[in-house]
Amino acid sequence: MDRDEKTPSAPRRGAFVKGQRTRLALMQAAQTVFAREGFMNADIAHIVEEAGKGKGTFYLYFESKLHLLSAMVEAFAEDLHREEGLNRPINPPEQIDAVLAAIWGTYKRHAATFRALADASAKHPEFAVRYRDLRSEALRDFAAMVRARQAEGFCRQMDAEYAAVALEQMVCHSIHDWLAEGPGVLTDDVAEQRAFGTLVAIMRAALALPETAKS
Repeated sequence: MDRDEKTPSAPRRGAFVKGQRTRLALMQAAQTVFAREGFMNADIAHIVEEAGKGKGTFYLYFESKLHLLSAMVEAFAEDLHREEGLNRPINPPEQIDAVLAAIWGTYKRHAATFRALADASAKHPEFAVRYRDLRSEALRDFAAMVRARQAEGFCRQMDAEYAAVALEQMVCHSIHDWLAEGPGVLTDDVAEQRAFGTLVAIMRAALALPETAKS
């Protein structure tokens, strides 16, 4: 085996793991600060303070607050793809509830990131592009759901692409308003369950599905 291909030594592995933990700690602290102060008002000093790190440590991992947000957005996208991937191929009658639960759970875990992405998109074109990319992935999935129902003889009056836009707007904006923009709206687990249940019911009605999934 070539020397460059050898398994990293224990000290190197330890340093890598520690570095990954520090990077994650900074991203988690940023979630807290962004939620509290908003992305535009958040300061790197507040992020490192929240993480319990020095300001110099921040620049070992991120070039700027925008670079940090970019990493957080990619973590959000990876989490969403991982969750949604468990429910592919999408078969609306059996899996629409699980798909919506995956979207809901991911947005909930990354609510501050998604809100920061929306804020940054207004001033930074690269984030606007990434925001559109994430939306386009959801649009493809929703269009596939509509076409699947049309193949079964339902939703024939719909244009799949236009319907996908309406469904994506309804789902993503509702979740965004409830979880990212609306503190106090979902005051407890019961309110959250009612909101999620309402979202599922609307989606099922739109796709001419039974009100509840078959057990």
